[in-house]
Amino acid sequence: MPFVGVIHSEKSKLVRRVIATDAHWTLPDHVGEGEALYVFETSADVADNAHITQIHDKFYEEMGLTEETKPNPRCALVDANGMVTNMIMADPEIDKHPEGEVIAAPDDVAINDKWDGKKFLHRHATFNKHGVVTDIYWATEKAHGVRSERHPNAVVGQHIPEMEEVNVPTSGTKAI
Repeated sequence: MPFVGVIHSEKSKLVRRVIATDAHWTLPDHVGEGEALYVFETSADVADNAHITQIHDKFYEEMGLTEETKPNPRCALVDANGMVTNMIMADPEIDKHPEGEVIAAPDDVAINDKWDGKKFLHRHATFNKHGVVTDIYWATEKAHGVRSERHPNAVVGQHIPEMEEVNVPTSGTKAI
């Protein structure tokens, strides 16, 4: 009977690798620092790549984790200036990267966002009614009471046509 070895982070329980084998005694050879191994028997049809989601789900269920509590591998790679240079799948407690710090990131974080040491900030641009960028600011969310949008590459003075206010005269007819 085949065995499945789920190699996961000891602390977060994040699945790092899944290995299907008939030789379960070889599985401990694949466990690295900060990792642990969970082994279970399975049928031959489940021990293949087509069933990887089922294997993950079974592991998380065995660990008592739900959809809301299972770990998210989404991380930001942050350079020395606090700029997000890449999005990667990793475990920040285990994984290191030569180009910067690995930080767990929520789904709204993207390349060119900024890490201030406590939270991620998004680059926003404010616009006048002609669609010209009047200011750039960093914030966790859009400022209230100003025409602004999250815009990672806008430059003050730049015209962005899709941000123009459009006043379309009505024909006086009612929509049905």
